[in-house]
Amino acid sequence: MKSLFRAIRYSSVGIFLAGIFTTIVGCSNEDQLRALILFLLLMLSGGGQDAPEEIVRNLFVHHDNGEVFRAELDGSNPLNLGEPGNFFEIPAGFGLDPVGKRIYIAGTVNDIVGSANLNGGDAIDLGNPGGFLSIPVDVAIDSSAGKMYILNGGARGVVRTDLDGGNPEDLGNPGGLLSGAFRIALDTAAGKMYITNSSAGNVIRADLNGTTPEDLGNLGGLITAPMGIALDTAAGKMYVTDQSAAPLVRADLNGTNPEDLGNLGGLLDSGAFSVAIDPNAGRIYFADRANNRVLRSDLNGNNAVNLGGFGVSPGGVMDVHLLLP
Repeated sequence: MKSLFRAIRYSSVGIFLAGIFTTIVGCSNEDQLRALILFLLLMLSGGGQDAPEEIVRNLFVHHDNGEVFRAELDGSNPLNLGEPGNFFEIPAGFGLDPVGKRIYIAGTVNDIVGSANLNGGDAIDLGNPGGFLSIPVDVAIDSSAGKMYILNGGARGVVRTDLDGGNPEDLGNPGGLLSGAFRIALDTAAGKMYITNSSAGNVIRADLNGTTPEDLGNLGGLITAPMGIALDTAAGKMYVTDQSAAPLVRADLNGTNPEDLGNLGGLLDSGAFSVAIDPNAGRIYFADRANNRVLRSDLNGNNAVNLGGFGVSPGGVMDVHLLLP
């Protein structure tokens, strides 16, 4: 339908508009007249082709210059959404709310969190909820509960708030185990959060309120400086990227049965800053910051491909997320 609209707009726009205006002038039914006028406005404005509700399956990429990109899952048709709101100083991580159709971004230097719609518009500075943010590095969203989890860097712990920044809770440093927190992932069905602890070389798990902390260790000695983490809860697996000789590791959600999935055939020559999975398609996506590109592979690390670069140099891709139905 959109392609038909575009063809009408660009190949026979004069005839088309003349016909619409003639119909409007001759229309006596108020409801029909309103519908015709709305239809005409949509044509003149581009048919709402970037409306968030029409986005179903997309790859979202965050560059360390603050820009957010949206693309097809194969990396095609990239669209630079700019830096939403232009109020973030060195944003490091972001999260997606597929229900509310918004992006949530952590501003690492100025200790804020903000949100925007999936086009990068309607940006809102949510400030520093409760004054609890200190070098926030990542955000994870629990859409069903209407909550966001903001991970402070280092040993500064986790903050939970409503999606509008209200009702902030300082969940602290689970068990005092965090020393170099970098990424956070949620298993909302099981009521658990997972955090990569880069400086200590381990993964930490805790309840969503920060209690019952567990040190899941270094996954069989395969990780020394973990960065990204993604969960395949249906399969009971976690995927962790690491700045070591084992750039991609898969393990059970309790940290057992670790597998070294290698370096994607040599494509992943340094630790990916972030990882996202499409379990239904059996694909993993990697934020390869060192080479300013996104990589994709099968869940076992095979059939790796380079989806290309996003953003300008110097700098690189910091974070990657998938918007899936």
